[in-house]
Amino acid sequence: MRGAWLAIATPVASVLLFFILNACFPFPATLLKGPPPSPRLMAADESDLQIQLAPDDQWRKPVPLDQISPTLIEATIAVEDQRFRQHMGIDPLAILRAAKQNALSGQTISGASTITMQLVKLLSGNRRRTLGNKALEAFRSLQLERIWTKDQILERYLNIAPYVGNHQGIESASMALFGKHALDLSQAEAYLLAGLPQSPTRFAPARHPEKALWRRHNVLHAAVQTRTLDAASAQRLTETELTLNKAQRPNAAFHFSRMAFTQRPAGGITTLDPVLQERCEELMRRRATALPAGCDIALVAIEIETGAVRALIGSLDPSDPIDGQVNGATAWRSPGSALKPFLYAAAFEAHLASPESLVEDSAMELAGWTPQNFDGDFQGRVTVTEALRRSLNIPAMRLARQAGLSRCIGVLESAGVHFRPGTAQAAGLALATGAAEVRLIDLTNAYATLGRNGQHKPWVLLEDEIDRDSPGAQVLSASTCEDLHTILSTRQRFVNAKPDARHFCWKTGTSSGFRDAWAIGHDEKYAIGIWVGHFSGTANPAFVGSRAATPLLTDAFLIH
Repeated sequence: MRGAWLAIATPVASVLLFFILNACFPFPATLLKGPPPSPRLMAADESDLQIQLAPDDQWRKPVPLDQISPTLIEATIAVEDQRFRQHMGIDPLAILRAAKQNALSGQTISGASTITMQLVKLLSGNRRRTLGNKALEAFRSLQLERIWTKDQILERYLNIAPYVGNHQGIESASMALFGKHALDLSQAEAYLLAGLPQSPTRFAPARHPEKALWRRHNVLHAAVQTRTLDAASAQRLTETELTLNKAQRPNAAFHFSRMAFTQRPAGGITTLDPVLQERCEELMRRRATALPAGCDIALVAIEIETGAVRALIGSLDPSDPIDGQVNGATAWRSPGSALKPFLYAAAFEAHLASPESLVEDSAMELAGWTPQNFDGDFQGRVTVTEALRRSLNIPAMRLARQAGLSRCIGVLESAGVHFRPGTAQAAGLALATGAAEVRLIDLTNAYATLGRNGQHKPWVLLEDEIDRDSPGAQVLSASTCEDLHTILSTRQRFVNAKPDARHFCWKTGTSSGFRDAWAIGHDEKYAIGIWVGHFSGTANPAFVGSRAATPLLTDAFLIH
């Protein structure tokens, strides 16, 4: 009678004790978060751009359970915890079996850790193997099984278990060893990987191939025992040779990715269109052969509707140890005449001029400085349209003086152009010739503002920062933008332009001393900016916007 009472009281007391302890010491919420994944940047189509080490110097790429090979899942259960689907976090039968084996051998030769207990150990930082820690792991495992489903536990375990080197999680390990996703593993590969977490260093396939294959044999044997694999198939897989094939870590759109990681160190889905990016990169490489040796090219393509940066090239060769590290999209450079449309916009907005207005192109003096046109000649009285199309300096300065320097700077800044503090004011009317440096990405975005009929949106690199509901801030009138479109459009500027051709409006820029060549414009879908030059500032007579940059811009509008 007493034995029967103990048989009933013991489990009841154990359950009661568990609930008391569970109430007093709940499962730590911080452990449920798990270790951070490797920061990962993705293109707009969610393909990988770049992956970086996690803060603890581990590679992790978590994937949902349905993106993991079913063979690997079953093999893991077979070799690590055959009763995983049945127990509640601890396996009493496994504990008894391990105790018997260890007692008979006189040493610890078998453990009784379940997958849940191993997960708790991983989440808590791999404490030392002591009796007290084992008891705590068992208690936490019982708690965890009440919080998560079996599939959730299994998914988390497979995503943080150590497999090889500093690759944690099956997806990272699969890519590191076989160059393929965890879902695409062959049977032979899956059974090999399933055995590695027991000792990632000892069974490392690249360093210890014989031990890795021996461990795979153990996994196959366990699978046969659990009847998830027949003996004939196990024998065939034992004889299957494996070829290691480490995947190259993604390293696309170098300068774009660096900018995006700076904005969001944890990574995320970016605005980059990988197809457009690849086409632009190929175009730049092909066109570079016709440019001076050693020069560099930068490109920015901004989607007008959203402000999303869909392509960005900071330099031709990011691997170059010197110039490759410079991002031409964000470098401060002299824009030459590329700012002129906005000076005319300031005059249009103030009702001081229209496209048909006449403006004087003759010598003028500014505090001892006598500015010149690019060709050193004067045209007399010309229309605003002709002055802007021919990029005459004097008419632009005259209109800018009438509109007022502050108004001109205000138009530029409201459209998206940024200047270094005080430089625009210091440049004065020489702003029309590029005397104040700007960044390609900002100036391209200002042309996107023109393409949006005067509505300004900030450029964005991350998809979740796109504000599709807001039309943007109206900083220029639609009529001003339409006038500029008409003046600068290929439809009006190209002789024999075909009505059904893809037209765009654009403006070139050439900095003083031929150090920078620019071409920027929009076709109502994209605003695209091109810069050509030397990052060192070395001059070259070839660096003229119309000759060095415009051909690239024309091709860029044709490939999207």
